[in-house]
Amino acid sequence: CRAVADWLNFKLVQAGLQASTYSDSDDGLLAASEQWRRHSQTFLKNVDVTNPTWHHWSYVCHQRHVMSQLVERFPPKPPSSVTGLAQDEIMLRCSAWRNYTAAAEAALRVGVEVRKATAEHDNLTTNTASTDKTSLRGRFVGSMDSEGLLPKLEEESKKDFWEIALLMLRRSIERFETEIQQRRHRQKVTFAGDENSKDDESQIEISMMRSGARVYYLIGGVLLGTEKYSEAIGYLEKAIKYAVGWKGLELVIHRMLIECYEKYLPSQDTTTEVQ
Repeated sequence: CRAVADWLNFKLVQAGLQASTYSDSDDGLLAASEQWRRHSQTFLKNVDVTNPTWHHWSYVCHQRHVMSQLVERFPPKPPSSVTGLAQDEIMLRCSAWRNYTAAAEAALRVGVEVRKATAEHDNLTTNTASTDKTSLRGRFVGSMDSEGLLPKLEEESKKDFWEIALLMLRRSIERFETEIQQRRHRQKVTFAGDENSKDDESQIEISMMRSGARVYYLIGGVLLGTEKYSEAIGYLEKAIKYAVGWKGLELVIHRMLIECYEKYLPSQDTTTEVQ
């Protein structure tokens, strides 16, 4: 059932985005946005209790990555038939950077859950003569191999999810910066002299800045976790600029920066070069 839904979702979203790219009508984008919203609500936000947690997050990661690639290939134009916050909601839902960020967060969650499942499986095989694979078995569809989801778990355990998330977040930042520039250009052209519209756009930009702060915070955290302190500092300092007014996140980022500074000093490199 889910495989069929995935295929239909892909085709419907792709058709809608293609239609909006090659025509002046908003119908395609609105249909694609609504289809993706329904698909996400049904299959991505609700955990499938018939499958292991790691398998669910692996599925979520894949689906969000596919959506990222679709909206990057067919970048949506702001619908003229919808304005203000409603327009912003549609554009964020069909935003490449937003979906890349969500895919990266799911990838990090997959890594955590795969490590847990692998440890549980190793412990089970160590303490029992025969492995109980019921916790690794997926939903029955026609026929199932004797090992259930074990081969899939072994395949996932070989992946570097930190690196996968890092690649997605780098791509997210590229698209985010581009979108911010485009939005500011549209503001100058479209809302010159219209104070009410400027107020709406100001609220939307604050929301985007905070979303951007989260992206930079996430990539900074991944780099910190992989001990790439010098690179993490640059992203975390950028996150601070975008997170102005978001006290909770500002505090967390400051703590991460302190950790980076404690473990990495630029003068270390300079000293080495001089020697």
